[in-house]
Amino acid sequence: MSTTELKFEIIKRIMETDEDGFDGKIQNILNQYYPEKQTETKEPEVYNIKQIIAYKADGQALTIKDLKAEILEIIDDTCKGSAPSTHCKVKTRLKGILWL
Repeated sequence: MSTTELKFEIIKRIMETDEDGFDGKIQNILNQYYPEKQTETKEPEVYNIKQIIAYKADGQALTIKDLKAEILEIIDDTCKGSAPSTHCKVKTRLKGILWL
């Protein structure tokens, strides 16, 4: 079997598997043979709750807290039916948020 055929066979097996934890097994094998290519683990970034991360279409700045409240309000309005809650209306409200 040539190297190219072997590569295709490996790819085929990877694509067809549904085994839980298979990705971890592959990563362990790669780390064993290519230790210099191990992925670095980074500490999660601490976000400033007052940092502006988006703007509404009317120009209002949104912090993480504001954005979460805005999205929850859209969801609540949709669930309660207090505003016209068609797919298009919800989509329009979400598109009104300009992400940075």
